[in-house]
Amino acid sequence: MKHRDDSSPRTEGRRRVEDRRARPTNPLQTLRSPRRRGTFRREGEARNQYLDHVEPRVVAWSVVVMILCAVDALLTLIHIDAGGEELVPTMRLALSVSNEFFVWSKISVTAIGAAYLAVHQNFFVGKFAMRFVFFVYFFLMLYHAYIVYLRG
Repeated sequence: MKHRDDSSPRTEGRRRVEDRRARPTNPLQTLRSPRRRGTFRREGEARNQYLDHVEPRVVAWSVVVMILCAVDALLTLIHIDAGGEELVPTMRLALSVSNEFFVWSKISVTAIGAAYLAVHQNFFVGKFAMRFVFFVYFFLMLYHAYIVYLRG
């Protein structure tokens, strides 16, 4: 096999590009643009690896979770105004500061968690946690509906 000399006239003036596959993708790179690696090329690569972007279904999941979080915060404030109480100690502490602080704390913590899970979309724990969080919010909405029904 003949090897090409890097100093030949054809390669002169060209920069040498490092093979980006030589090192794993940094998790924070998934949040930046432009997207380079959008899929895995070989069988078995799709597990416990980072991509250069978050898949659209994961973005949709994150948006739905954030909407459910905001609705939960609103329904919690309505529940508290009717004489109920917050069950989570850290959120109870946030409520003791102010309603606005409670809402922003709840949304901020959820946004950080959703972003973390989105970055880890191809890891087993990330996939499991995404489903778990969605079902927790789903049952929480059912609980809020039940509370409203009892008051009704």
